[in-house]
Amino acid sequence: MKKILITILTALTIFGPMQIAKAADERVVAIIDSAIDSNKNASVIYEACFTTNTSCPNGKNFMEGKGAASYFTRDKMSSPLVGPIWPTSQILTPGKQIYHGYNMAQVAVKTNPNVKIVFIRVSDGFTNIPINAGDNLSNAIKWVNDNAEKY
Repeated sequence: MKKILITILTALTIFGPMQIAKAADERVVAIIDSAIDSNKNASVIYEACFTTNTSCPNGKNFMEGKGAASYFTRDKMSSPLVGPIWPTSQILTPGKQIYHGYNMAQVAVKTNPNVKIVFIRVSDGFTNIPINAGDNLSNAIKWVNDNAEKY
């Protein structure tokens, strides 16, 4: 009887604070990471980009809105943006690429299927500059703080 009581108390202590996501439970989470293709994740409701090498999809160091957190590259002969590229933080399997930012969004969705995601890209696709280099990360954190009430 003593072992059963200890087991029950242990289970209550461990699982008591946890809450199961309910259908009406809608949360918004900001993910600051490498990149994401928001066309593949319906939970992404907004995107922003902070870089130091004008590698946001609009060719500048900052961008907001649909597609801002994706990677694009420039054709070496011209300045218009052409096709998507992805960072080195990926696992390459023949025919299937798995991107870190996409994985983080999937973790959020699996934790709570009703979660909404604001995704902020901070890595630089042209230079492989680390994700925490320069002001990218601090600018992203400030942006999240400044825009938290909107979402």
